[in-house]
Amino acid sequence: MARTGGKRQLKAASVPTKQKTAGSDKNPSTVQASIAPLGSALPEPFTPAAPSLYPFLSTLPHDHVFLTHLDRTPTDLKRYVFLVPCLLNLLIILGLCVRIYYAIPTYVQQISAIFGYDSPYKVNVAQESTTSLIGTVFERTFLLFADYALFSLLGSWPREFLFGSVRSRFAGPVEWRWTLGFRDVEVIVRRGRKWDGPLFVQPRSEDDQQQQQTQLSSQTSARSTASSKSKSSGKERTTPWNSDEIGTLKFKSSPAMAPSKLSKTGYLLLDKDYDLDFRAILDAHRLAIVTESSPSTSEERPRLDLNDIDGCVFVYYDDPKVERFKQALVDLKCRDVFYRWIEIVQFETIDEQQRRKALTELKTLLEAKGVALDTLFDDIGGVQGLPGL
Repeated sequence: MARTGGKRQLKAASVPTKQKTAGSDKNPSTVQASIAPLGSALPEPFTPAAPSLYPFLSTLPHDHVFLTHLDRTPTDLKRYVFLVPCLLNLLIILGLCVRIYYAIPTYVQQISAIFGYDSPYKVNVAQESTTSLIGTVFERTFLLFADYALFSLLGSWPREFLFGSVRSRFAGPVEWRWTLGFRDVEVIVRRGRKWDGPLFVQPRSEDDQQQQQTQLSSQTSARSTASSKSKSSGKERTTPWNSDEIGTLKFKSSPAMAPSKLSKTGYLLLDKDYDLDFRAILDAHRLAIVTESSPSTSEERPRLDLNDIDGCVFVYYDDPKVERFKQALVDLKCRDVFYRWIEIVQFETIDEQQRRKALTELKTLLEAKGVALDTLFDDIGGVQGLPGL
């Protein structure tokens, strides 16, 4: 789960999964996300992702579950599989073009009839019966709605295939293959469909529901009612997941990460629960590329080892205490201290002695910037709930 800068802070969680490399006989290996969890509130079996994944996780939206793995199927198979949707969308485009060719003269003649010009669709109302007029209206209305459904529903397939959509962050399969081509090893990022939405929305408390019912019963105003409904339903989640939600996540993610499932090429993994996130795929490859022509700038660019995201499940999990701690450090212009603390907590705090050492290092870093650690803890309400402290 990615917690990015700004309103939410960087803390990522991933599920270690057993994965067998497609097309090989190697033993299954566990993809390790972190040595120790960042906090007790983190649901099992999630652990914080390594800091090396932060550049990639910062590009992911917070309102979906993401599955990542490496696709090692042969490139010839990838080409053949991608050829199927290409031909299908080409066939749809040709069909729509044929429909446009025949529909334009029809609609032009109907519009001409509306303005009183001579047209085969012109109707003499005085001479036609009521039944005939009703049939004419129904026929033309049905034609209009049929064409609308044809172009809005069926036409959306080639449009999203070429240009993507708002949901896919305007990245589609054509941009994916045009940019990356067909590689021996490719990153596949899958995004949960509508089922994962409730996991990232703050559930309404009894007080919120009672307040909304009071507003609805009093009929204060349409504007205030709509405002209260939108605020109660769109609030960001700060409460832990319950057992049912954790069970739903496991039920949806475990079969999707099974070795038999991952042995398929990426485009064959589309199903009712997960869709491919082409923007995330492009971002992952972009972060893993080294620009040979400008080595000086490539060293400054964020890097990503693709093997680190092989067989992982990423979700965003909010922690209000960590968020307040991060925001307090940002306000004091000590953002780098926060990221150092993240590294300490994940990799260096195992026993009580190392925790004291980590606290001493944190105090030293803050004092170097003129910040008192005790004052900082008082501002955020103490150290209770802060992992590693």
